[in-house]
Amino acid sequence: MPTNPQDLTNLVNFLIIVVVVLIVALFVAFQQIGVRAQRRFEQWRTRELQGAKLELDRQFQISKQELNRALVAEYDVKMLQWRQTYEANIRADAIIRSSAVIRGRVSEHLAPYISFPYNPRDARFIGSPIDIIVFNGAEEGYIREVVFLEVKTGDAAALSPKQRQIRDLIQNKNVVWREFRI
Repeated sequence: MPTNPQDLTNLVNFLIIVVVVLIVALFVAFQQIGVRAQRRFEQWRTRELQGAKLELDRQFQISKQELNRALVAEYDVKMLQWRQTYEANIRADAIIRSSAVIRGRVSEHLAPYISFPYNPRDARFIGSPIDIIVFNGAEEGYIREVVFLEVKTGDAAALSPKQRQIRDLIQNKNVVWREFRI
């Protein structure tokens, strides 16, 4: 142990410097530990947030699928109820419309034999888009005119667009004779 006051002062100063250096070193170490702890906390928080987000997305997808299944099931039930309520009416309407179409087609075929203004033997049934072509006078040996005849029955609708177009072409004399030889 030093006995000299100068040596004692030097020793105290040295110990103070060592203590200050140790305190500074501890302070720096604690600061680095704090920075590392903060960085690790941020990494942990990021991982936890990503995991939570993935779990929420998974739960959302499951909920969405369950909701879709529930909505489809509800739609199917409502569709079945609607069909049960209106199916009879729809079928009856379809039968009425179908029978009207069938009556119209039969009438088109029978028209030359029921109060027909031309000789039935001069008529040729085409069906679509014009019902009948009449070669007026063909049976007698002299064709006086060619008649494009559309047969309408009962509450039948007006001419179709294609039929109107054909009518207009005939009325405007846009009719052509051609021969096709094979």
